[in-house]
Amino acid sequence: GGWGERDAEVAFDVTGTTDFDDSSSSFDFGGFAGYDARVGENFVLGAELGIGTGGKTLRGDVGLGFEASVDPKWNYDVTARAGFVAGDALLFYGRIGYGGERTRIRLTDTTDDSIDFSESGWSDGLILGGGAEYAFTPNVSARVEYRNRDMEGDYSAQQILAGVAYRF
Repeated sequence: GGWGERDAEVAFDVTGTTDFDDSSSSFDFGGFAGYDARVGENFVLGAELGIGTGGKTLRGDVGLGFEASVDPKWNYDVTARAGFVAGDALLFYGRIGYGGERTRIRLTDTTDDSIDFSESGWSDGLILGGGAEYAFTPNVSARVEYRNRDMEGDYSAQQILAGVAYRF
């Protein structure tokens, strides 16, 4: 779980309206599964699959009595990480991968609350990040990391996440 901020820019191409451009931050949470392999004495390579929540709905007035909204629903990611083990229990790592976020975009007439346009779809793209993980026992560790999701369609997300991992 942790903090997430999403930025969205949408052009509706309706004469007399402006483009929607907004950002919002909220609490993000999710889960992951993966595999790590120690390479040599001080290096770790791994792969992870993750799924999480999308965050808070972005809303804004676009003119002519219309309100636009972008509602993030949920997200997924497939990433690889590589890191350096410092001491016996501390891992510093970088992350790269691919992910997507399911969103619903709406254009609502605020004079009668009717929905004039609604579309659900995916924004996907590159994920970059890095963090640190500390192993309390051989099976339990905690991590803190930063992720930047740069997705298509003028949609992006930044996250600062903390989590606990259990190794089998």
